[in-house]
Amino acid sequence: MNQTANHASNGHFRIRLGMILMLVGFVIFLIGAVPDLFGLDRSPVIGFVQITVFLIG
Repeated sequence: MNQTANHASNGHFRIRLGMILMLVGFVIFLIGAVPDLFGLDRSPVIGFVQITVFLIG
């Protein structure tokens, strides 16, 4: 009986962890793709750092 409860909670933990990592990656992607949303746009062209952040996200 304990094993089924443990597996269920483990599944919820993995789902929650995956969703959190996905949202963090999406925010990093948005910072790289559209930095103006966060007030981080320093130039009108796409720079090397912006492309790197875009790819990491």
